[in-house]
Amino acid sequence: MNNTQENQTSLYTNLRKRALGITADQIESPSSISESKVFGVMIDWELEEGLASLVAYLSGDASIYLSKGGGIIGGGNFQNVRNEVFSLLEMAQGLIEKATKIEEIPFPEKGACRIMLFTKQGFYCLEEKSEELTSTNSKWGSFLSQAKKVHQSLVESQKEQDINLKN
Repeated sequence: MNNTQENQTSLYTNLRKRALGITADQIESPSSISESKVFGVMIDWELEEGLASLVAYLSGDASIYLSKGGGIIGGGNFQNVRNEVFSLLEMAQGLIEKATKIEEIPFPEKGACRIMLFTKQGFYCLEEKSEELTSTNSKWGSFLSQAKKVHQSLVESQKEQDINLKN
């Protein structure tokens, strides 16, 4: 691994770690978030080369981090992203009963996708093999379809921002 790759991996790891450290108090008034309310979601999945993490919060903010470098941050500045994030978080609340509470937050197993739900009570985890995610029988199909909408809205917003910067 060369210095550039090490720096990209380090940046990814630090961004992911910081995202996992966000508390409900930093997002919204603590009185409006109950102990079991999902206030954040992180989805880690394997790419051909490296990992990607999509993170979204009850504030409407969302970001994508790539272990090989790059990503999109600050999606909460765009209403289309916020709308998709709110739908994703609403769906995430319905998954909490199916999730397992975890203390440590490792990267997903090889060939798997990990969904982490953030609550005041701690982190809850769901994991599925990557090949099952594309199956029509995926347990998390509609949730992951909504996550794709968040991703698409982030990409569209980034393109829009790039165009505005050029003008």
